[in-house]
Amino acid sequence: MESYSAASSDILIAHVTDLADWNLLFEKLRDTSFFSEPYFRVDQILVGIEDGYRAAETGAGAA
Repeated sequence: MESYSAASSDILIAHVTDLADWNLLFEKLRDTSFFSEPYFRVDQILVGIEDGYRAAETGAGAA
C-alpha cells in the first residue's frame, strides 16, 4: 500500500446568480494556465444547487 495515495481532496465552491455565470466561470478558467498546464488533474466536476431538492418537492424548480 502506498502511503502517499489518497482520493482527491481539493474543492472549489462557487456561488453564482445563475448557471450561465457558472458556465462563464469555467469558460474563462479554460483560457488560463490553471487548466492548460499539467499542474494537476481534474477528475470530477460536481454541480449542485443548494436546497434544490426542496424546489423539486414543491414543484417550484426551474425547468
